[in-house]
Parts: sequence; structure tokens; C-alpha cells
Amino acid sequence: MKLTNAVLFLCAGALAVAGSPSYGVTFFEPSVVAGKEFREGEYRITVKDGRAGMGAGKQRVETPVRVEAGSEKFKTTTVRYHRADGKMTVEEIHVGGTNTRLSFTGPA
Repeated sequence: MKLTNAVLFLCAGALAVAGSPSYGVTFFEPSVVAGKEFREGEYRITVKDGRAGMGAGKQRVETPVRVEAGSEKFKTTTVRYHRADGKMTVEEIHVGGTNTRLSFTGPA
């Protein structure tokens, strides 16, 4: 009985996440998102209800995000930065193959 409940719980969680858009991004230098610094590497961003959950492994952050549609598809995924206190802070991510822009500045 406990095993059945655990399996049902995991399936429900997987379905909840499956309905949320998810994007991949690669940082080529240390990058700050919502005050948390991420090392170079590949990360997954899941967007739901005006919030973006991002990370890999134990390093995760959740922050407000504005999802905008550009006029044309972006050829590659690119990251737009703002330098603050000597650190590169992520402002926007343009998702390659889509016209989706994730904006991390201002209210969601």
C-alpha cells in the first residue's frame, strides 16, 4: 500500500512539472541569477506562474521572470548580462529555436 502511494505521488509530481515549459542554458562564465552565483556549466530553467526555477543538482534558485515573445525566432540561446560589482548578472535569456525571451529584470 505504501509503495502504491509513493508511486502515485511521484507520478503526480512528474505530471505537474511536465506541464511547465523548460529550457536549457549554458553559462560560459560565472553568472549571477537572483543574487545566487552559478559556475560555468549547463542549467535547466522551468517556468511556471511567472516564476523561474533554475539550477543543477543541489544548486537551485527560484525568481520572478517575465516571459516575452520576440518578433522572430532566435537562432541560438544567448544570455544578456549586466556587470554589477564585478560580477555578471543575468538580465535576459533568448531561447534558441523559439521566439521566447526570459527577462529577469523588473516585476514578472
